[in-house]
Amino acid sequence: MPNENIEDRTTQPTMQTILEIVREIKTSLGGVETRLGSMETRLGSIETRLDSLESRLESFEANTVQGLADIATKIEVLNMRCLQLEANNVGMRKRIADLESRAS
Repeated sequence: MPNENIEDRTTQPTMQTILEIVREIKTSLGGVETRLGSMETRLGSIETRLDSLESRLESFEANTVQGLADIATKIEVLNMRCLQLEANNVGMRKRIADLESRAS
């Protein structure tokens, strides 16, 4: 039985040490949990901002496509007007040439 008392004495400090270590681990985990919660909040904020940016980019893309379509239409109209002006110019040159030949 004297051996039992010796074992009890050595076990008691060991148990206290283990309990202290467990408390320290719990405290550390509490800090980790807090930091993870903070990171989760920040990630949520980033996700919201990315969603907003994505929406803005989609809107920009749609506006750009529409703008380019409008520009293509305007270029087509300008080409037709330029062609018409060139045709009118050719007609005027013919008339001037005609008048010059009659005057000679």
